[in-house]
Amino acid sequence: MLTTDLLIRNKLVEYIKSQHTDHSARVVQELSVCGGKARIDVATINGTMHGFEIKSDVDSLQRFSQQIDFYNCVFDKLTLVVGVSHLYEAFTMVPEWWGVMVARTDEQNKIYFNTIRDSQFNEQIKLKEVASLLWKTEALNILNTAGIKRGYQSKTHSQLCEKLSEEFDRASLSQFVRDSLFNRPNWKAVA
Repeated sequence: MLTTDLLIRNKLVEYIKSQHTDHSARVVQELSVCGGKARIDVATINGTMHGFEIKSDVDSLQRFSQQIDFYNCVFDKLTLVVGVSHLYEAFTMVPEWWGVMVARTDEQNKIYFNTIRDSQFNEQIKLKEVASLLWKTEALNILNTAGIKRGYQSKTHSQLCEKLSEEFDRASLSQFVRDSLFNRPNWKAVA
């Protein structure tokens, strides 16, 4: 039987939650990145930001290479979760530091995952794109906390992200962003 996005997504969220039974990670679906140019299917936010992109048997790979470029700008780790029909083509498209999981179905349409490759740490992150995950109020709060208060209330979101990327190193900014996303109220995270 062919896999679908919904079948894989439901099982993937269940699998991720089983790996974080202590509630140490926030699981978010359809997280927009790079100013809304792409949306990762599932992301976990804790000590790292790990994105999971689903390509089921019935999905198209037409936009995938562009999505890869956007995801590489933001996530500490990335994993492709792919149906068998796209395994070879999708596997050859992702960088070797991406993790790869194959999703298969049995006769009862139950999904099973097999890990082909574990994800490695991403060296291609772009700080401005990481900062763009913040809401404007969150960006201002980080600047204010760091003592950078004057002249930024009226700046655009993009200008604030640029300032954050100039003021902080990767480790600091990534931690600020993860903390903000993890603690964000009114978020579409999976309970």
